Amino acid sequence: AWVSRTLSPVYERLRGDPLGSAQHWQTVAQASESWRARLDAAVPGVGLETYQTAGTGAVICLGLELLGGLWALVGAIEMLVAVSMGCSGTVMIVCAIFASMRFLVLAAGLLLF
Repeated sequence: AWVSRTLSPVYERLRGDPLGSAQHWQTVAQASESWRARLDAAVPGVGLETYQTAGTGAVICLGLELLGGLWALVGAIEMLVAVSMGCSGTVMIVCAIFASMRFLVLAAGLLLF
């Protein structure tokens, strides 16, 4: 949600004139190799900080998703260990609930990303 709010001005300008933005991008691409010049021509009035902030947010989000995936994997391994050790039914149910919650949070994060 934070990244989408950060990129909202970019989206609104691109949605307003997509063909014009593409033409400006291609015109500047022929004249300059600079990404800053291209972005400024395609979406005027939006600073480079907006793109940097959105990129930082996306990288942080991806890192948290990877961490969540690893945590879900730990839950699955714990479940296998609990089964192999012959733990009681209560322990198995609690382990299954926590492992399921980890996978659900991971899936929800991937859907929202």
